[in-house]
Amino acid sequence: MTNKFREFIQKVGSGSHTSDNLTRAEAATATKMMLLAEATPTQIGAFLIAHRIKRPTGEELAGMLDTYHELALWNGGFYLWRSGICPDMQAGIDKAAELITSGLLAAKLHQIKMFLG
Repeated sequence: MTNKFREFIQKVGSGSHTSDNLTRAEAATATKMMLLAEATPTQIGAFLIAHRIKRPTGEELAGMLDTYHELALWNGGFYLWRSGICPDMQAGIDKAAELITSGLLAAKLHQIKMFLG
């Protein structure tokens, strides 16, 4: 059990009248720890239940989305580099960012869904 993640659980799960909101950076760190399995399944469950009961703030949700975006870029960049589409990791990340922001990724996923569907 990681102590850092335990602090996040204590912060959001200390009761309806005494719990605290996470900062955007804390929410991003907590989300990253969950997605990268740096927290145990028990810790993740406790955090998600407590956070749901507390009701997440807009700042917390934005921090979580920051992490999803960061990891999507990294994973997409890694794939584009390792599959030979891009010459290096940074070029892969740049291409992944371009695909996500341009809407081309969503269009391609829709095409795949229609083909399989």
